[in-house]
Amino acid sequence: MKNGPAFVDSAKWTIEPKQAQLQIDGSLPTSCHQLRLAYTGKPDAKRRIVIKAYSVADPKATCAQMLQPFSVKVPVQGLKKGAYTVVINEQPMGTLEVPAKAETR
Repeated sequence: MKNGPAFVDSAKWTIEPKQAQLQIDGSLPTSCHQLRLAYTGKPDAKRRIVIKAYSVADPKATCAQMLQPFSVKVPVQGLKKGAYTVVINEQPMGTLEVPAKAETR
């Protein structure tokens, strides 16, 4: 398998009591590419939620060269009251403000 890109279009939050999820929408280069995410599951010391989105594909496979949409929900834990910055593929994608009643474990 060979690494390839994942094109991220948007990131949206859903916050329920004790549960936060980040929905990431975007596209993969072909139908042969499979989405992969690198993420620790918790924010870093700078209150950043840093995610690396990429794809993998068999370089010997023959695929139609057309973008394939994806949508994935990523659970986020360890959120305390306050603001967090979302960074995907080294690009800031916005902030999340967590109220006290929505803190997660």
